[in-house]
Amino acid sequence: MMGVLVFDDFQLLDATGPATAFEIAYRLQRKRAPITLLARQTGAVRSSSGIEVNARSFRRQLPDTLIVAGGEGVRTPAICAE
Repeated sequence: MMGVLVFDDFQLLDATGPATAFEIAYRLQRKRAPITLLARQTGAVRSSSGIEVNARSFRRQLPDTLIVAGGEGVRTPAICAE
């Protein structure tokens, strides 16, 4: 499973851009992309533009590959022990 880590004030394009690139690569192989949005807690996560996405907790399952979205909010999770 691939995970895209999001957090409050993440940049929406930084999460959806890489996810879309991998989705297309998997589609060309006639496979379904195993991509999941992950966050510290399950539920809605608000991007810097105010758009919210629904994410699963990374505590439930660790991904094989992790993409960390960028954005103004990255400073807080960068120092989080979890």
